[in-house]
Amino acid sequence: MAGLRQQKKQAAMRHIQQVAMSLFAREGFTKVTVEQVAAAAAVSPSSIYRYFGSKEGLVLHDEYDDIFLGILLADLRAGQSILSALKRGLAAIGQAHFQDDQAQSLARIELWAAHPAIQAAASLYLSDLAVQLTDAIVVGGRHARPAAAFITAALLHGMVAAIVTWHADGGQRPVEDYVLQGLAGLAEVLQAD
Repeated sequence: MAGLRQQKKQAAMRHIQQVAMSLFAREGFTKVTVEQVAAAAAVSPSSIYRYFGSKEGLVLHDEYDDIFLGILLADLRAGQSILSALKRGLAAIGQAHFQDDQAQSLARIELWAAHPAIQAAASLYLSDLAVQLTDAIVVGGRHARPAAAFITAALLHGMVAAIVTWHADGGQRPVEDYVLQGLAGLAEVLQAD
């Protein structure tokens, strides 16, 4: 469980992100500045940069990432299968992230899909994440680095594709369905060749 300081930080970040998303919806992402978000959220611009790194980070920040990645990385380092680690991570966040907070998640994905600057920031984030996941798979002993790097690339891009498809479908089904359907399709293709 997070300490009081961490809980306050998470609450502040949630508030700032909600204010930013409201401004982006009303004014448009490109027209809103970090300074405007800071003023509307009653924080300093430096707080936004400290918490989110950039204006794009206001959209990309996902409070569920820490939970999902914590489970995924721990399970992979412990030698668990990628599928079981994925299922466990998704089970931990699926309801809250993609159903309870569905409107916020869909709005963030909408902005991401519409703005190249957000896509570029996401690409950098995914590159950093790929290193962590590859290392975790190697430490877990299931795959050597070349295979782990390939698996990680397929996993990350597959997750993005699943989330984008979930968004395009209006979030009608649990995102886990899209991930598992994609993994099943990939397994079928690999077994057929």
